[in-house]
Amino acid sequence: MINETAAFELGWTPETAIEKILVTSGQTEYHVVGVVKDFNYISPRQKVGPLVMMLRYNRGSILVKLSTPDIQAFLTDMKARWDHYNSDSVISFFIHFS
Repeated sequence: MINETAAFELGWTPETAIEKILVTSGQTEYHVVGVVKDFNYISPRQKVGPLVMMLRYNRGSILVKLSTPDIQAFLTDMKARWDHYNSDSVISFFIHFS
């Protein structure tokens, strides 16, 4: 996932960035699966810079805040995308309503 600033700096829009490929200096390819709105991840006094967020080696967790009334449709779409890119791994999730 990348933020909007990263998409624009790469010459994409948030809509066209999905499914694009980022290549690291080590020639590893990463598929852009989503674009998040810019947020201050360092300091509110600093301009928001480009950000790339990734799960590597099937370790780690991500926290997703949703604003959709159809959570089931979101989970179905999320699982389909996960299976497309990580067919060897099983996704698990926990839902917390606040």
